[in-house]
Amino acid sequence: MAKKSDKLEKPRLVRIGLARDLMLGFKARLDEDLQPLGITTAQLRVLWMVELHPEASGAEISRHCTITPQSGQALLVKMEADGWLRRVTSARSERVMVAEVTAKGRRLLEKSRALAEELDAILWEGVSAQKMKAMEEVLRQAVAKLNVKES
Repeated sequence: MAKKSDKLEKPRLVRIGLARDLMLGFKARLDEDLQPLGITTAQLRVLWMVELHPEASGAEISRHCTITPQSGQALLVKMEADGWLRRVTSARSERVMVAEVTAKGRRLLEKSRALAEELDAILWEGVSAQKMKAMEEVLRQAVAKLNVKES
């Protein structure tokens, strides 16, 4: 049984607010950093998900990106027109179209990842490896309690 001092006296929604502020701030800063490459964080997320889930339909990619299927479809169409990916018939079903990252899209993905990793390094500069590990564990526990898959 947890000691009284280990329990929170009341829910602290401030943590959720801080997590939201962190995510929104990170997204805004990354959008700025990505602008010279001509890609947004939304497009980058779709490109990452296409790479991670090569047989996923447009609707599945949208779910992974937490966007509507309509928004996902619009992004996929634009990204195909830009030459970052191509749409092909799925090996699972002739009725399903899936996206594949092109060589141009892969180069853009590599440059974008490097910018995201640079921003991540700046964000956590000065935080000890021990604190980072502890924070990651706490976040994983919270995610698990919500029955959410890590992305």
